[in-house]
Amino acid sequence: MISFKEIRDELASYLARDISFAQFEDWLIDHSWDMHKDSPEEVQELVHEINASIYEYLDQYIDEDVLKARLRPHVQLYRVVGANVSVSPVFRPSSSSPVERRQLAYG
Repeated sequence: MISFKEIRDELASYLARDISFAQFEDWLIDHSWDMHKDSPEEVQELVHEINASIYEYLDQYIDEDVLKARLRPHVQLYRVVGANVSVSPVFRPSSSSPVERRQLAYG
């Protein structure tokens, strides 16, 4: 099973240049190979979205800077400061970023 946290952690390592693109791609392939068996649908959609950008990069439709710009929103965290407000990430595969802020409770 692959999780959002694992994907974010490995993607952050690639974006920070701690690992190469090839290492990130190999990791993603290895860890998402059988994800349809035991990973949540939202995680599968995230992997498919990341793979779509990777394929465009490998087919030379985009360069690595554009690839990184497309992948960066997947590792960004949002912080909300306020009393009696809670937020939760929501996966949105049709948007440019898979995470949006949503207020769940109001004070």
